[in-house]
Amino acid sequence: MSEARHFVRTLRSAPFDDVAILVTCFGLTVIFDMVLAVGVGIALAAALFIRRMALLTQSDRVDTRRDISLVTLPDGVAVYNIDGPLFFGAAEKALASLRVADPTIKTLILDMHDVPSMDVTGIMALEALLDDMARDNVRVILVGLKARMILKLRRAGIHKVPGQRLYCQHMTQAIKVARRWQG
Repeated sequence: MSEARHFVRTLRSAPFDDVAILVTCFGLTVIFDMVLAVGVGIALAAALFIRRMALLTQSDRVDTRRDISLVTLPDGVAVYNIDGPLFFGAAEKALASLRVADPTIKTLILDMHDVPSMDVTGIMALEALLDDMARDNVRVILVGLKARMILKLRRAGIHKVPGQRLYCQHMTQAIKVARRWQG
């Protein structure tokens, strides 16, 4: 903020949210003091980061007819790719699309290779989804979770259930299990 040229260039080129934080901090520094401005700036930057991460996290149904590795899946198996961190800002949004009731689905494969982290809210949202699927007699295969996340899930009481819920490291394993479950 003390370099006028840099400040003006930032105002012209930075995304709107970043400019809003910069102007807010500048105004607080001028009106009050720098200590308050830094505290507010850190809080605003953290909120902006959480919002951006929540926008990145998504889940999409994989078209098994177009993906060459999934073409051989039997009917009644759906594959979803979950991408991004599952934390309090994003977990419910990302997992909500999986709750769509499709009575033909009997096995659900969740590809979680692209989930780098999960907090307690994400674990609770996943647990609620798994409970809903069990209630609807839908088997679930969780694929690609890192060992530390599997440990977190086990500590939270989310364990393998024979014939109902399973952890797999690779999609090829999940496909074999799904075929066996579908008969």
